[in-house]
Amino acid sequence: MQNLTETTCTLHFFVRDTGIGIPKDKLSVIFEAFSQVDGSLTREYGGTGLGLTLSTRLVDLMQGHLYAESVPDQGSTFHFTACFSLSEVAQTVPGLPYPVIPALLPVAPGTRISAAHFLPPLEAIPTIPAHLVNLPVLVVDDNASNRKALDTMLSSLKMQVSTAENGETAMDMLRAAVNNGKPYQLILLDEVMPVLDGFKVAELIKEEPRLSQGARVVVMASAKQLFDSPQHESCLALGISACITKPVSQFDLIHALQQNCLL
Repeated sequence: MQNLTETTCTLHFFVRDTGIGIPKDKLSVIFEAFSQVDGSLTREYGGTGLGLTLSTRLVDLMQGHLYAESVPDQGSTFHFTACFSLSEVAQTVPGLPYPVIPALLPVAPGTRISAAHFLPPLEAIPTIPAHLVNLPVLVVDDNASNRKALDTMLSSLKMQVSTAENGETAMDMLRAAVNNGKPYQLILLDEVMPVLDGFKVAELIKEEPRLSQGARVVVMASAKQLFDSPQHESCLALGISACITKPVSQFDLIHALQQNCLL
């Protein structure tokens, strides 16, 4: 944090890379419209040369400053500052089990800010509903980053999360869970996956009643996929409780759970 008043705070952000770097005589030029470090027709990297110009204007609107430091062949660091108003009370979002980004706690200028500075005291965070604690959830997505993000979201709600990278593995895990007497209560399916997509997995689950008893199935897809898919109109027939668009935010996920009486 660079500066703090009673009503505002100025934050300093920076992004560092280990790329090709920028020569000193080009550091000011790159912020001009349609300018690039290498302006030749044979340059290796594309782009229009507008990104940093637009970024500068956005930062200006936030009463900040954008600049760069660089060493050729070692990388660059882009810095910007931005001024934010402080809220007087914690802001709440319907469905979220805790306040989000309340007033910044008092810190001295120059302090490196962590998430702890934005979070309310532990006693201010409402208790997560007991029926969500240890709720068995299966996340099925062929993208490892998506699986990790969803695992983090659901684990923050104290759910017991398992993941599968494809539909075949998911079906095996569903059957094993039922056989062990611990069936999954919530199943999140990516719509686009190789071999078995989300709708096909939902169809297979419905064909085996023992797998679908009490479980809620949620399909995740882009808005275009949901609109174009021939199955989107038959979600109820496939036993799908909800469809949510990607990228899935925690708010969207919790809202979908609320709509299906899980929150």
